Amino acid sequence: MCRFSAHHAFFFTIPRSRGMHPNDRQSDTGQSFDRFLGTEILIVIVHYGWSQALSPANVQQRVRSRPGAGGRRCVLPATDPGQARNIHFCMYVTIEAQAYGSGRRGDRADTATEPARPCLRRHGPREGKSMKQVLLGGTALVAAALIGAMPASAADQNVTSGLQLKISGFIAAQSALVLTDTQHSSFDRDYDFQSDARLIFDVKNVTDSGLEYGGRIRFDSINRRDNVEVSRVYAYVKGSFGTITFGDAPTIADDFGYVYAHDELAGDIGAGGGDFGDLLDGDFPLGGGNFYSIDPTYLGGLTNQDTRIKYTSPTLSGFSFGVDFTPVVGGATHAGNGGRNDLINDASTLYENVVTGGVNWEGDIGGGVDLRLAATAAYGNGVSTDNNPEHHDLEAYTLGGRVKSGGIAASVDWTHYSSLYLTSKSVDSVVGDVSYTWGPFLASLSYGYTWAGSNNGLVQPYTNATDLKDNHLAGANLTYTIAPGLNTYAEVTYEKQNFRVGKDFENANLLTGLNVAF
Repeated sequence: MCRFSAHHAFFFTIPRSRGMHPNDRQSDTGQSFDRFLGTEILIVIVHYGWSQALSPANVQQRVRSRPGAGGRRCVLPATDPGQARNIHFCMYVTIEAQAYGSGRRGDRADTATEPARPCLRRHGPREGKSMKQVLLGGTALVAAALIGAMPASAADQNVTSGLQLKISGFIAAQSALVLTDTQHSSFDRDYDFQSDARLIFDVKNVTDSGLEYGGRIRFDSINRRDNVEVSRVYAYVKGSFGTITFGDAPTIADDFGYVYAHDELAGDIGAGGGDFGDLLDGDFPLGGGNFYSIDPTYLGGLTNQDTRIKYTSPTLSGFSFGVDFTPVVGGATHAGNGGRNDLINDASTLYENVVTGGVNWEGDIGGGVDLRLAATAAYGNGVSTDNNPEHHDLEAYTLGGRVKSGGIAASVDWTHYSSLYLTSKSVDSVVGDVSYTWGPFLASLSYGYTWAGSNNGLVQPYTNATDLKDNHLAGANLTYTIAPGLNTYAEVTYEKQNFRVGKDFENANLLTGLNVAF
């Protein structure tokens, strides 16, 4: 007696040589194979959702049979559509003598693996495999083939039919060498190895009417030191009206405001998307990178992991725009299914009711020259917490442009903060890049300059200097594509942070590594 929530196959031996009922519990152990010659196996595949008890007796009462190729075929009673829904498929299969040789116990019978038969009672004692179990094991193969070949009814169609799943990501490792550092004399060593990985699951489908829908789940920081970080969980719907995205998704301030030629060309050769080898968009494992911005997700406290709803327009004549709304910004405790936590500010909460918007234009301006221009604005109400004790609001703007022709591209991006959670004083950051690809090579030069108003309260985390005056950040990168999806690189970065109060910070690093993208 059992209940079911999916398709299941069940097998009942029905000896024709004598009137044994399928429920007979007589042992098969030690009996000769001749007893089973001509035995029929009733294969029954039960429709999902059947909540009635199953026994061999009531199964046979539900079906009748008629001759057919390969044995008798079950015919479900036409007068009982309810029963026809419950028993999805059945067939009688006759066991032929030549299919099993001599049939002596010990000729593979003892080494055969008993098939899983949920809720099917065992016939015979537990010690040793019975002949009936051997027969059922062979019949399980037949049932598996029948299930695989069986066409699905309309009621069985998977609601996700047609969805495509794409798995992508990267695995990376790099070595880092400190060339100079303000605290160099306090280091026990000046080199290190790092590893990182990312795993992305994308689902997508397009209906006959042209409506596209899907979603993304992305895992970051897949390494031995950090906990795996779920940085993207969102669903989207896309049509002639544009794209609506809901979940932990990138903000418009990043979608439109991020303009950086190196990253774009690295993506063209299959080397982009990671933190290693990404020049000024890297992770600065040996320190630095504290005071610059390519868009408001850097210094401003916005992240692409916050839970938001976003609209992006279709592109018309190269022009597009977008807007998003985020109820609360402040780390993982307020992302995803925060629920009640989202109603109460905690130490990590920075802003509430954040709105960002942007416009973008891209097109060919003649002579094979592609131009992109973008602008964004971001606003949010500051809340009084440990990370934003003076509840500074967020007000940020970006302007960016990129020109590309053939294998060369150049970009410049300006980010202006009128206010952010760290300070109410204005902070400006300009980042420029020139990159060139030829064959399997990519070479890039980048420079970033940041300046801030006096008495800004910005603090250097290593020297405890305060009141940032300006920040200079420069880098050079050479990337080589060894094979599709396999890239190696070397880059040098230099940074100098000047403060009005306290000791300045300076460092330079050499980074080399290997990226495997898939």
